[in-house]
Formats: sequence, structure tokens, C-alpha cells
Amino acid sequence: MGGEFRASAHEALRMGAGVHLGDRDISITLLRTWAALSLFERIKLAYMLLYTSVAGLKISKEDIEEMKNQDVMDEMMESLAYYFPSVSTPLIRERDLYLAASVRRAASEMGEGPVVMAVVGLGHKAGMEEHWDDDISLEELRTLPPHTPSIKKFVLGFVAAHLALVVGAVGGLGYWWWF
Repeated sequence: MGGEFRASAHEALRMGAGVHLGDRDISITLLRTWAALSLFERIKLAYMLLYTSVAGLKISKEDIEEMKNQDVMDEMMESLAYYFPSVSTPLIRERDLYLAASVRRAASEMGEGPVVMAVVGLGHKAGMEEHWDDDISLEELRTLPPHTPSIKKFVLGFVAAHLALVVGAVGGLGYWWWF
């Protein structure tokens, strides 16, 4: 949980209020996201993850604070949808739906009178508002996708293919250099 979520949960417990964790299980979100990716997007994602880990991409506290700006968050979401079109549905839209339905259900279970305060990520606020009155099936959004090849097998195949290219290129250069 982020700092804002911890602080709000602590304050709610201090006041004797209930805390409802309303987001979808991360493993379901990741499995549904992986299943939505095309083969090309999986390769592109694996390459980008490999590149950022090798390049040592660092995110500063200032970068985090800047991401709390609605315009910056909107721009990041648009960029994600541009580079990985299939990711925006399970990672953003489905979670907007899930969060809206979850908060709405928590409020209805409490009945009249109590106030419900929802602390959500800035990137989900607009989508939750847009789908607040929609008929949303939480069960459908919890459904696991059909089995797809594991990421471990995919990454090993990706690395093996790159090694084969490097060895082939080096071997080819060696062949021409010697003859």
C-alpha cells in the first residue's frame, strides 16, 4: 500500500471506522493483463523490462510527486494505452469498473447514514465516476483467463533467441575474419 492508503487506513481504524480493501487481487489483474497481450506486445514488454533493468532506470521522489498531478497521470495512461493497447482494458478500465462496484457495494452494505470515504489511485478516479451507475459484475471481473504460456518460459525463450543471434553474429564475424 502507498503512503496515502496506509495513512487513511490508520486514521479510519483510529476513529473506529471500518476499512474495506476494494481493489481486485493483483494476481488476477496481472494474469488478465498478460492474457490480453498479443505476442508482439509480450516481446515488446519483455524487452522494455529487460532494458530498464539493465539501464538502471531510477525514479526520484520528485518524479513520484509529479505523478500525483491529474494531467501527468492522464498523459501516462494515454501513453500506456498507445504503446500497449491491450493492457488498458484489464489494467485500467476493468479496475475502474471493479473499484466503482466495490465502493458502491461497501456503501450499500453500510445502509443509510454512514459516510463512505474511498481512497483510490488518481488514475482511476475519472473511470470510476464514469461507470458509477453501470451494472457491473464483480464475479466476471474476477474470472481468470484461460491458461497461457508462463512468463518464465516466454522470457527464457526470448533470452535464448537473443543469445542465438549474438552467438550467430559473433560466429559469423569470426568465420569471415579467419578466412
